[in-house]
Amino acid sequence: MLKIRDSSTSCACNSPFPDESALFSRADTARARRYNFNHERWALTIQASRFARVCLEEAFKYAMKRKTFGKTLLEHPVIRAKIAEMARQVECTHAQLENITYQMCTMSKKDAMEKLGGATALLKAQSTKTFEFCAREAAQIFGGASYVRGGQGEKVERLYREVRAYAIPGGSEEIMCVMHSPVCVCCRVLTDSDVRLLQTGWIWLCARP
Repeated sequence: MLKIRDSSTSCACNSPFPDESALFSRADTARARRYNFNHERWALTIQASRFARVCLEEAFKYAMKRKTFGKTLLEHPVIRAKIAEMARQVECTHAQLENITYQMCTMSKKDAMEKLGGATALLKAQSTKTFEFCAREAAQIFGGASYVRGGQGEKVERLYREVRAYAIPGGSEEIMCVMHSPVCVCCRVLTDSDVRLLQTGWIWLCARP
């Protein structure tokens, strides 16, 4: 049965198809999935990293002028700790982004596609997690001002709603981490399921002797 999905793609569901008629192997299709999304994930990372920095900037400026209990928010240790943690995650993400960008610019296109798939996936997960964390912490600092449209917290309110729009496209965070992280199989004999996973390229094997 041929079905048309919302994304304008067609899917042949429950249709018999002999393996010998396939143009590509399962490993080839998994490799294509890793290659084709590298640039998209890199672009999403740039946007998420910048938006996380905007959350940090807005929270810092607001904390410098908002006063509670006779002193500014920035004078409260708990607020300083929040801003420091936001800055740590933003700077770490940006450093990783610059590292991957440099490798993409200096490596050949073929080498970059083959060798940077896992690193790009991990970078995408890191950037969206940082964006989500900074959006939440900025909302906590702004308080009720981050819950309404307009006013001093309008940027934070909008960015907090946009977090999922960057965490999901290009691959969810869980899938991105699985693509990068090795799975250690501490056994001598591989099962049929392990072999199939290796053939599709989703895990790396670290077998002990």
